[in-house]
Amino acid sequence: MLDEGLITTAVGDRPLVAAQLAMQRRLLEQLDRVAGRSSAKSDDVQSPDSPLYRFVSRVLEIHGEPGRFEPPASITAEYDIPEHAWYTLDGVVPAGVVIETTQCVLALLEHLGVKVGTGQVYRLLSADPVFHDRLPREGQKIVFRAEATGFEARGDGLLVHFTFECHVDGVLVMEMTDACAGYGMPAELLSGRAELADTRGQHRRDRRAPTKFKPLERTDRVNLTAEDIDLLTRGELAAVFGRYWDQRADGCNRSIRLATGGIRMIDEVTTIDRFGGSRGFGELIATRAVDANGWYFHGALGSAMPATLLVAGATQLLQVYLMYSGLHLVFPDGEFQPAFDIPARVEILEQVTAQTRAITYRADITDSALLPRPNVVADLTVYADGRPVLRITDLAVQAREKPGTPIGPGADGVMPFLGRRNHAGEATHSNEFHLALAGDGKFAAAMGSELSAATGVGNRVPRTPGGDYQRFDRIQQFRGTPGVFDDDALLVTEYDSDPEWWYYHDNGSTTMPNFIYQEIALQSSLLLGYLLGGPLLFPEDDLFVRNLDGYATLTRPVDLRGKTIRHETVLKTHLPGSGVLLQRFGFRLFTDGELFYEGQTMYGYFPGEWLKHQRGMDGGKYRPSWLEENPNPPGAHSLSIRSDDRWRQPQPGTGLRLADGRLRLVDEVTVAPDGGVFGKGYVHGVRAVDPSDWYFDVHNDLDKVMPGTLGIESLVQALQIFVLDAGLAADMGPVRFEAPVGVQVRWTYRGQVEIHDKQMSFDLSVKEIRREPGRLLVVADANVWKPGLRIYEVSDVAVEVRPSGQGLEEAACVTTQGPRSGDVQHSPSGQGLEEAACVTTQGPRSGEGQHSASGEVVSS
Repeated sequence: MLDEGLITTAVGDRPLVAAQLAMQRRLLEQLDRVAGRSSAKSDDVQSPDSPLYRFVSRVLEIHGEPGRFEPPASITAEYDIPEHAWYTLDGVVPAGVVIETTQCVLALLEHLGVKVGTGQVYRLLSADPVFHDRLPREGQKIVFRAEATGFEARGDGLLVHFTFECHVDGVLVMEMTDACAGYGMPAELLSGRAELADTRGQHRRDRRAPTKFKPLERTDRVNLTAEDIDLLTRGELAAVFGRYWDQRADGCNRSIRLATGGIRMIDEVTTIDRFGGSRGFGELIATRAVDANGWYFHGALGSAMPATLLVAGATQLLQVYLMYSGLHLVFPDGEFQPAFDIPARVEILEQVTAQTRAITYRADITDSALLPRPNVVADLTVYADGRPVLRITDLAVQAREKPGTPIGPGADGVMPFLGRRNHAGEATHSNEFHLALAGDGKFAAAMGSELSAATGVGNRVPRTPGGDYQRFDRIQQFRGTPGVFDDDALLVTEYDSDPEWWYYHDNGSTTMPNFIYQEIALQSSLLLGYLLGGPLLFPEDDLFVRNLDGYATLTRPVDLRGKTIRHETVLKTHLPGSGVLLQRFGFRLFTDGELFYEGQTMYGYFPGEWLKHQRGMDGGKYRPSWLEENPNPPGAHSLSIRSDDRWRQPQPGTGLRLADGRLRLVDEVTVAPDGGVFGKGYVHGVRAVDPSDWYFDVHNDLDKVMPGTLGIESLVQALQIFVLDAGLAADMGPVRFEAPVGVQVRWTYRGQVEIHDKQMSFDLSVKEIRREPGRLLVVADANVWKPGLRIYEVSDVAVEVRPSGQGLEEAACVTTQGPRSGDVQHSPSGQGLEEAACVTTQGPRSGEGQHSASGEVVSS
């Protein structure tokens, strides 16, 4: 019997008290009766006579005329979250429990006059919850309000459509704009709902390219046993996924674990397929056995498991994927939360009853990202013995720092240790989250308050490359001070080369394309310039950064799939001029402690006015191509490349092919077998520029130009076409294209292919065809034009062909070509951009310090 003296209301009118009592009685009838017969052994969650799944403490207001089922009608109620509640995880209430507070709608229906009939039940049928803030915690009070927007007869029962809001401490935590519940016979309420099983999510990826997300750590686990799930409830992630998940020694992320007890709704994860699902972003399948005597069956007749428990299980499955991907590793003390401001859609199709033997969850990952916090979004279907019973679209879960936990630089600009370590156990200076922030233009949050001065109102600073074009993952060491440009400034970064990443798939062989080597080197050099405060010199201007020139050499054959690449860059020269700044950097790339790529490069910082009128390589004059100066050379012939897929199929005899996908960089070419400056062969090519080309957004969405490295990659492909067309490798058997070893490529940029340009063109003059045992090397000099202007000059661009069965360790030993004689550096002080074209990056000078993989300075 209820103690009416315990019923509290905000106002004392009789209808309100009646509604409160009716609600309490109905909930206790539906919930406590089952609790009284549930097995204490089942989940050991609470005493048998407790209301296990009742989340309404009192009614505050109720509006609506009894007997009239039409708006306006509403109910406002509260729920006091008890301390040590059985369903919380480290004090946090699950999202499913927050959604379950919609059960107050039952009291509204009874107030309006719904008549209780034999076998009739109350069911939540659909909801569109969107969370705006953190989940409530133990000891807090949830205030929620449901407002009916329409009623609909369903047989002898009734459907109610309503909106819903939940507030905690005056903050809107969750809302729904289109929810539906019903009271009636189960078969009537669920009639026709099975057709909703194929509903697809509406969430659109806020990413710069439609590609997969690279996990922060890699594991070979493809399923999880019941023992593994038990370990995850205890936070023992390293025992499940591997030692790189172990943060216990640093005392980090103790709340990154699965729920325990009765609220845990998955037993095993039978499938983890990182490349599965409808978009290839991932698929997970999990199961949960159903206990016919489980506490979760409520109601005397037609009892069914609460749909919100299925939502809880779906959420736990996404939490598993977050842990599997290592997304939590960027925080020192994180917890799981719903991802904010992403509306989900929950459709209940059928019931899970005591006759059900097992529940199966199938999650189709539709998005994963590091920003605004590490998150996963998925569409899920829940099955009962193979029948779809619930569909969730755009369910979104994030790892988020606990309140008050630092996640970036302090007020003094110093980055504290935030729990991330590399595979050598070294503390990470700035982790993947911070560098994603930098790629999103949030420099202050990523790098410290001093750099925020260059990102304020009135000016803009180009972002570092973002999304899957970003070629650094972590900063391991930074030696320098913003605003101080000493030549001993050092930056050490790391980049994890995922063996399944898109550029391996799209390349013409399963090796790293040339432009990725360059991007790894150049992006970290640019990052050092930012960290040293180059943008601070332009507090009032819109700022643009351009790579001006450089040289680089691949020193040895190396297979980088699955490797961590360590990049060391040093500031060589800092040359401020009249309104411009030029900085020269030296870079070296290592893997497994061994050097494999090195060179130098020059970056320039320019106000926007300087770049309005590009003058190109030739002082604004048009320099024609060799083909224009030598029309109709002997043997010249044209080839369609983009439109002919045969170029991307393995060629008979050799197996050579061109790159595909996002690396289709050549439309058509004209080949002159004996043409060119050196008379050894010539290629002229063109490529249409499409404003929707993938690289414009990911390279820098504030400065939409094609990366110069992709321009060079176009030249590499044109030279590959020359090799294929001339049959130079025809007698080598099965072979593949490789990055050329020991050839120092040099580039000079004096303009960009911009998003509004209609076309780029290029030409190459072959200068050397070298045959060695197990190796064919073709070297050329090249140029790139935008309409009316030559903008790139590249010397010693090369392609290499090696036997496809040859391991990299067996590749021919070659030497690294040093800087050529005659390189001269000119001071740019006081020069305009057109004069800076004469500034070249010279090779290492005698006595100039270089840095080893350990970060120590060694003599060159």
